[in-house]
Amino acid sequence: DMTGYNKYYFIVNDMMSKGLEFQKVSAITIGEASLEKDTDYTVTTAKLVEDDPETDGIDETGMTAVKIVFKGFYEKYNKQACQPITIRYSAILDDDCDRTVAGNPNVVDLTFSNDPNFDYKGTPEKPDEPNPDSDEPTDKTPESKTKVYTTGIRIKKVDETGKPLTGAKFTISGTALNKVITETSAFVEDEAGTYYKLKNGSYTETVPTDETEDKYEDVIKKYKLTTTDSTAVTVTDKETGYEVEVDSEGYIIFSGLGDGTYTIKESEAPTGYNIVADAYTFTIGSTPDFEKPEWTIRMNGADPADAAPTAGNGWTVITQEIINKKGIILPSTGGIGTVVFYVVGSLLIAGAVVLFVNKKKKAAK
Repeated sequence: DMTGYNKYYFIVNDMMSKGLEFQKVSAITIGEASLEKDTDYTVTTAKLVEDDPETDGIDETGMTAVKIVFKGFYEKYNKQACQPITIRYSAILDDDCDRTVAGNPNVVDLTFSNDPNFDYKGTPEKPDEPNPDSDEPTDKTPESKTKVYTTGIRIKKVDETGKPLTGAKFTISGTALNKVITETSAFVEDEAGTYYKLKNGSYTETVPTDETEDKYEDVIKKYKLTTTDSTAVTVTDKETGYEVEVDSEGYIIFSGLGDGTYTIKESEAPTGYNIVADAYTFTIGSTPDFEKPEWTIRMNGADPADAAPTAGNGWTVITQEIINKKGIILPSTGGIGTVVFYVVGSLLIAGAVVLFVNKKKKAAK
């Protein structure tokens, strides 16, 4: 409700961790109307190159600040009070993603005008953002924090003596289902609270007085700020299927994995070794909260077991040794090798028959 305002700022701020790479805003709607980028809103991103010492112990180096500014918000939407506003945008987990229990968070809040008696002006360069030099009264919603966890599977390629082997290649296929946890802040009525609700919908810890009580919804009711974790939501069903070669120590880490079932198979053996024909099936599960993911792992249909990713296992849910043996594998039934055996065998038999006949002729003479 923008009654009384001459201008209204509506700015969404999202701070993404360095493991999240912002993609794009795909859609914004107000009620049934779709908004157009640059005409109705702008999107800017900034990569933070150093830590802000004033933040609450979070190293912001490498994080991305995303800002969505609505243009002419009062002029365009002042008659659409109570209409839902939906913003859809995406980010992907990149090579900097965190596989530890810290996860990959992003934090969102909304900046908005909060005094209908003030003459908002902005600046000629940025008319839809607060003027930093005039102390224009704005407020922010409580932060909404979202976190996505991801993990990996580590393969160790060795010979029969346990010596690491190089040159092997493996393929992985399956689904990558990452669970997202959202921690939402909200004000709830509580006699022991320290906040009061203003008529414009925001909350303040400033105690009302006789001169200011007309700005308060109720001068008696108090509220407190609470946070709650949402139910885990599964997002992004992504098909994977790619080939990777082991490193100089014989290891491969397939990372960026979430809940789902994955099949790993050797596609190329080290030189001089037999290829491992068997495929390995891994099922990853999780029961996350905002503090930790609680991973489980199951291999080849066995019972699920708790997994504890650590630095020692490359922050993966399992390290599986796969052994290669030296030698030559005989051709399988029905393959081209079988045909070769038939042809060679027939020639040997024919040759033996010829030799036998020749000997019989010599004996007769």
